Amino acid sequence: MLTVALLAAVYVALGVSSFCEEIIQSEMLPAHWRGRLFGFAQSGFLAGDAIGGTVGAVLLSKSGTPGLLLVYAGTSLVTAVVYPAFILRMGAASGSSGSRWSGGWTHIRRAR
Repeated sequence: MLTVALLAAVYVALGVSSFCEEIIQSEMLPAHWRGRLFGFAQSGFLAGDAIGGTVGAVLLSKSGTPGLLLVYAGTSLVTAVVYPAFILRMGAASGSSGSRWSGGWTHIRRAR
C-alpha cells in the first residue's frame, strides 16, 4: 500500500513540475516564437523516446553498462552547459528581463 501511495505522489509531482516548467518557458520565450518552440519541444520528446530506445539498446549490447552510462553523462553535461545559454539568449531576445523568472539566471549573467 505504501508503494502505491509513493508512486502516486511521484506521478503527481511530475505532473506539477511539468506544468510549472511550461509556464516558466512561456514567460521566457519571445511571444512570436512560443508556438513554434513548444512544437519543437514536444516533437523532440517523441523523437528522443524513439531514438533513445533504439540507440540505448545498441549501446547496451555493444559496450555494456559503462558505455551506456558514459553516453548518458556526456549528453547530460552538454545539456547542462547549453540550456542556460539558450534561456539567456531567449530572455535577451524577448526583452523579458522584468519577468519574475529572470532573477534565477542573474548569477549566470554576472559570470559572463
